[in-house]
Amino acid sequence: MITTRIFTAYESFSACSLLTGLFLSSLSIFKTKRTYNAPRDDPRVIRQRFMGVGLSCILSTIVLYVLFAYKGRKQTLSQLAWLMGLRIDHLLISTICPLILTASLFLGPLVVNGVEGRLPFQRNWTWRGHVQDFAKDLRTWRTYFVGPVVEEWVFRACMIPVMYAGGWSKSGIILITPLLFGAGKFIGCTEGHERPLLEPYKELLSYTTLFGWYTSFLFMRTGHLAGPTVSHVFCNIMGLPDFGAALRPSRYRNVYAASYLLGITGFTYLLFAFTTPSWYGGAYWT
Repeated sequence: MITTRIFTAYESFSACSLLTGLFLSSLSIFKTKRTYNAPRDDPRVIRQRFMGVGLSCILSTIVLYVLFAYKGRKQTLSQLAWLMGLRIDHLLISTICPLILTASLFLGPLVVNGVEGRLPFQRNWTWRGHVQDFAKDLRTWRTYFVGPVVEEWVFRACMIPVMYAGGWSKSGIILITPLLFGAGKFIGCTEGHERPLLEPYKELLSYTTLFGWYTSFLFMRTGHLAGPTVSHVFCNIMGLPDFGAALRPSRYRNVYAASYLLGITGFTYLLFAFTTPSWYGGAYWT
């Protein structure tokens, strides 16, 4: 448990910038001449990035350990895991409650998909098309597993303990670390492509920043990495909410509009209730 300030604010921010640099470097460290100009969806590029981001997770964890040891606060493996939110205690509630909370925000899209028969085991959903074929696609593993795990590991589990030990306020940690995440995400998605237009850049940066605020909030409130990670996976599966569905001509338009409104209202109401720190036994939000 971190009970005293260990780093200066400048030291902690610099350390997080270093971790961001390691993450960005990992995206291209294993590139070869054959894949240097290949698109990011090329299977060879995806495999190389898997190795790279895996290495970045290892190095980020080592950096976290060394930083605390350098300041005379050497951590055992169990203590380090606890700081990173890799905990067994309260694991079930730390997974289920954040997932329910996140799903409430997507109540509108879930209702739309349900009415149109696109939810699991409905008429327009097939095991082969939506599970087996997806599982064979490396892009699926990148988007729904490797990406969320790596990003939460580096930008939440490794950065937030450093920022917290640097004396940053809760709001400061929640607001600042996602900006690094957004920058890293943007550069990672656009690497090897022409400079994007301004509007797509704004949309991507806005989404990743808002999402980063949310998952940082979850990590701070629960002290667990599980909740932010499963929420990240769920959001990637759902994609950006299509609010236009509530406005398009349809006999279910009122139902769609009500479900979107109810979802946003429910999420707002449950945000603090479902992340009550005493439920999770964490120490970042006391």
